[in-house]
Amino acid sequence: MTNQAPKVPGGVEQQVEAVKRQVEASGFGGTAYVDAHPNTGLIRIKLKLKQEDKLEQFIGEYVNVITMSLTAMNIDVGLHTSLDKD
Repeated sequence: MTNQAPKVPGGVEQQVEAVKRQVEASGFGGTAYVDAHPNTGLIRIKLKLKQEDKLEQFIGEYVNVITMSLTAMNIDVGLHTSLDKD
């Protein structure tokens, strides 16, 4: 596991840092664990947020971000959302 996200090219890195400072000031944050299996095409993400009551909302919005980025790469997206409380 690595503690650093990949560097963002160019001036985008400064924009990312500015947004990160704004989010930190709001008290939002947490930890993400990414489990990637390139040979099988599997990516799993486990999130732990400082504000646990925001987890469902964040997951829903982040799924939209993932869906948009895959669609932009001309990849059809099928989505299953579990409503079970684990």
